[in-house]
Amino acid sequence: DAVIAMASSGLHSNGYSLVRHVVFDRAGWTLDREVEEFGRTLGEELLEPTRIYSLDCLALTRTTEVHGFSHVTGGGLANNLARVVPDG
Repeated sequence: DAVIAMASSGLHSNGYSLVRHVVFDRAGWTLDREVEEFGRTLGEELLEPTRIYSLDCLALTRTTEVHGFSHVTGGGLANNLARVVPDG
């Protein structure tokens, strides 16, 4: 078996509460702050549309035997993979 990871397009819906707390409340950043790592402002980064992965997942099912998919959210890779990997 293999684990295949798909790159994120940025923050997704579950990430915005944490960003609000850390970036705005704690760090005091504003939407017009230039963020070098993004190559644009924080506001522009937050407006990045969420990538939808369904077509990529369907393509995988056509070319290989898929045993499961794991949407990695809170808990990270280790906790989320445990949901789909059988014991043993």
